[in-house]
Amino acid sequence: VWGANKEDDDKNTNNFYSLYYLHSLNDSTNHTVSLDLSLQHFNATSSTLYTTSIDSHNLENITYPQQQNASVKLDYNLPVSKYFSIKLGAKGLAKELKNGAGFQYNQHQLSGYSVLIFKGQNVDANIGLRYEESTVNIENDFSTASRNLLPIISVGYKHSAKHNTRVT
Repeated sequence: VWGANKEDDDKNTNNFYSLYYLHSLNDSTNHTVSLDLSLQHFNATSSTLYTTSIDSHNLENITYPQQQNASVKLDYNLPVSKYFSIKLGAKGLAKELKNGAGFQYNQHQLSGYSVLIFKGQNVDANIGLRYEESTVNIENDFSTASRNLLPIISVGYKHSAKHNTRVT
């Protein structure tokens, strides 16, 4: 029977920064432009040491995970009548995950959308399109790129102040 003592040592640093700005072009009609920026940075050192007094063999596992995420989103809302509005938007996303020199994952995504929105007293509906381009890369192993055009359809009904139903 082999037995050992286990000692863990983890040091983690996580920073998250965010900025959101909403500019109202016309307060009475909800004519707005918004910008959302975010950045996250994570660094860590994680080690596990197994020591045994029987045969003086030590086993140590050390990892250095790092993750960085950045995103930017821009939205524009244009009311065209009492019941209808058009919403346009774009988003960019970048992710990187590393573990020392042995592993690196990268993802980049760009997308844009347009939606026609109807808001009645008890019924609301959205119909539109979303376009996405994305790339994923695992260094020295795998890479892929894709383009997608996706429909946006949503209908909601407000039964009362506390109950509603939505089909998406």
